Amino acid sequence: MPARSTWRGAVNIHFADTPIPIPVPVAIYTAVKSRRGESFKMLDPVNKMPVSQRLHAIDDTIVERSATLKGVEAGPGNWVAVEGDALSLIEGVGRSTKVEVERFADVDSIDFGRTIEHYVITPDEKVSGSDSSAVQVLWNGLRASRRAAIITNWAPRANSKPSILAITATENGLEGHLLAYEREYQTDVPSFTPDVREKIGEMFERAIRNYNLDDFDPSAYVDTHAERRQQAIDLALSGAPLGEALATSVQAATESPDLMAALEASLAAAAGPAEPAKPKRTRAKKVTEEVEA
Repeated sequence: MPARSTWRGAVNIHFADTPIPIPVPVAIYTAVKSRRGESFKMLDPVNKMPVSQRLHAIDDTIVERSATLKGVEAGPGNWVAVEGDALSLIEGVGRSTKVEVERFADVDSIDFGRTIEHYVITPDEKVSGSDSSAVQVLWNGLRASRRAAIITNWAPRANSKPSILAITATENGLEGHLLAYEREYQTDVPSFTPDVREKIGEMFERAIRNYNLDDFDPSAYVDTHAERRQQAIDLALSGAPLGEALATSVQAATESPDLMAALEASLAAAAGPAEPAKPKRTRAKKVTEEVEA
């Protein structure tokens, strides 16, 4: 099944002294498939059919999902419903089909480690009379300038949360990065202050020579869990006895080793046994040799 686009629309760019925006029709695809579709469904043990979840109120009465309200906890155990005009402030946000570039930021100024989602961006072949020329201009411009096109209030779906989208150019094409707002940053995580020590870096480089040091290639790795999942499905469909479950071993947690000591020991072992030290000549022995001479 071909990939389905997450969003199709025009990215408008205003060049200097150009009053009319230049639309760049693009299609945006998620770069990585979601794992949600790989989860098993819950079946009842008798009919082996999917079970339906029912919502219960605090007094154990059943509540229809369509009748529920949105709300927030104003305090411990104190819930307030958000409805009416208050709810209209955040609901009804339409899917954006035309977006404006807010700025062209230096790529190095963006912390891509805080990217929420990653996208592949291509020309939108469904736009009548369009070709890839506009996308080619955008790619060449972003690549040469090492800048990212920043789009704010990008809503790929109706009622989706408007977000920040950064479009960048790589050697393989255009990429999109859904960026987190600063308020979403985790600020209470434990801190770590790196201390640059060149000697340790050199020692580490020598000590890991027993590893495969080739560049990372995702095609070299196999999703063994997906393979076992398919085997389990095939076995269930065949009706054959399921047999015994695979035994899994869980290694008990141990005390964290001294990594620096292990690094030094590894280099010492690689260097081989040390040569025995030559015995030192004592002064008394030296005097005896001089007298005999």
